[in-house]
Amino acid sequence: MATPAQIANDLEEHGKALKGRGMDMLCRSLMRGADTIRQLMDQVTVKETEATVQQLRAEVLSRAEQDTIKKNEAADDLYQRAVGLMVVKGIVSTSFLQRELQIGYNAAARLIERAEGDGIAAKPNAVGKRELLACPHKAKATA
Repeated sequence: MATPAQIANDLEEHGKALKGRGMDMLCRSLMRGADTIRQLMDQVTVKETEATVQQLRAEVLSRAEQDTIKKNEAADDLYQRAVGLMVVKGIVSTSFLQRELQIGYNAAARLIERAEGDGIAAKPNAVGKRELLACPHKAKATA
């Protein structure tokens, strides 16, 4: 184990090596009776800091874009399954999609609204029931 004198000497030698390339800082511990200590830090230029920030920002944005793409793919897959169920069973209702896909009401309602926008499901009638308008597979085949 190094003695306090050896540690102080090592710090002094390290300080000489950093001279002109870093910063010295004197710190006092919050503990009562503690001595002031000298801390040596490397100097980082503004350019280096900006380059690091830009690199980190690019990595974070890249991850966010990948997450968004994965979410969109998952949503499209769920929509395709929902349309398939509606076409096969001939039922267009949120409760049906909730049961079959094991999703919540809001997700099922969004799927139905999307199907309505795509011309697959009709707007709700006076009692709130919807009809299946078109089978997307047949519509693509005739087009």
